[in-house]
Amino acid sequence: MTDFKNIPLELKNLLVHSLMLPFWYMSIYVFYPELYNKSDSIIIYATCICLTICSAFIASMLTLATEKEEKDILHRNIVYPSCVIQISWFSLLFIISYVSKKVWNNTFEFYGFVLTYFIFMLILYILFSNETRKETNKGEQKSGK
Repeated sequence: MTDFKNIPLELKNLLVHSLMLPFWYMSIYVFYPELYNKSDSIIIYATCICLTICSAFIASMLTLATEKEEKDILHRNIVYPSCVIQISWFSLLFIISYVSKKVWNNTFEFYGFVLTYFIFMLILYILFSNETRKETNKGEQKSGK
């Protein structure tokens, strides 16, 4: 059996982020069942892979925005926190959409689900990156005086 410590860092990052694939597959099944009726599994798999890559990129950038030191993205330990952010936010949004369907009879469309997921993560990224820039500028001003 392969030791996880001996796997190259790039492949390890890819494997950890691939944990989101079943989540996207499930969301397509719940929010867009018409795609399953067409029975074109290649489109479903390609959609899941694309959404996973986009989600991993945004979550990694969100995790990087909270850190202050500059390093190469591959040599940081941001994969696990970004995966936790993705899975937590996805699960929370999935529960909210399910409850809204049961309680208020308000159905969530797949495109609305995806837009809500990504827009919220982008807003968090913008907020955290602005806060980090403000703190960096304050530190530079104090050291310059």
